[in-house]
Amino acid sequence: MISLKGKTIFDFCKDKKMLGEIIDCEEKEIDDYKEYYEGCSQLVIMRDIRLYALRMHDTELFKAAEKAYVEAKEAWRKMVMEAEAEGFEID
Repeated sequence: MISLKGKTIFDFCKDKKMLGEIIDCEEKEIDDYKEYYEGCSQLVIMRDIRLYALRMHDTELFKAAEKAYVEAKEAWRKMVMEAEAEGFEID
């Protein structure tokens, strides 16, 4: 299976028009947006890799991104539950 550790859609998609459509960013702003995007949650990053994989009909990449997305979602749920147990609210 493809390793997605430390990867973002920028590692796979070089087409700026498609990148802009997937990450919801103006094509002319993509280079400036990349640094911000790399700090986004793994849920966002894996969601976008999944979308790219679907567009490219890349089953192997989709499966890897789906697995990483599920793992990231579970980690997020765990963090929320721990925070709520300490009296914090996360949305």
